[in-house]
Amino acid sequence: QPPGIRRWRTMSEAQFDAVLKENSVYAKCNTSLNHWGLFVVSGVVMACAPTLIYVSPMFDVLVGESLTQLVGVGLAAAVMLAWAYRSVALQRRVHALATAAPGGASSAKGSTEKVAKKEREEAQAALEKKTADVCCAYALFVVNAAFLSLWLFAAFYLVPKMATNGAVSSNLNHLLAVSTPSLLLAFKGTAIF
Repeated sequence: QPPGIRRWRTMSEAQFDAVLKENSVYAKCNTSLNHWGLFVVSGVVMACAPTLIYVSPMFDVLVGESLTQLVGVGLAAAVMLAWAYRSVALQRRVHALATAAPGGASSAKGSTEKVAKKEREEAQAALEKKTADVCCAYALFVVNAAFLSLWLFAAFYLVPKMATNGAVSSNLNHLLAVSTPSLLLAFKGTAIF
């Protein structure tokens, strides 16, 4: 047996997990503070945007009477959307970095040039930064599009159809139509995208 296999069999479970975590692409992918800030701001904007329609004459939710619900549902949905952005971006980033060609063009067959270790590390850092930015933009686009589509479907079709007497209160519509899509995207966003 090769020496690596013998060493693997003699490792404890904790040592094995540490080696996996150290060599994992997932372990290298951390969400920066800038991306978290962008995710939170975008989540607040997207989660509170439907509130403008609910306080309009179309739904006629009174702000004075429903302020707690409007703010509470908006903030909870914003947190869930921020988590969905992060999850989708991280999943896409891990996939992109795992499938990226190691070493870039210098690793092509027939290339006898050796790339300096420092240059290779700089190129890898630049690739990881660019990948993080692209995956952040992707996550913002697809999660926002999905949230708006699901919200429109829930607010104007699904929730009104659930009513047995034909009328659903605007407050209940707001609660269900805003929280359900954000919950779905927060917990199943990586499976959808």
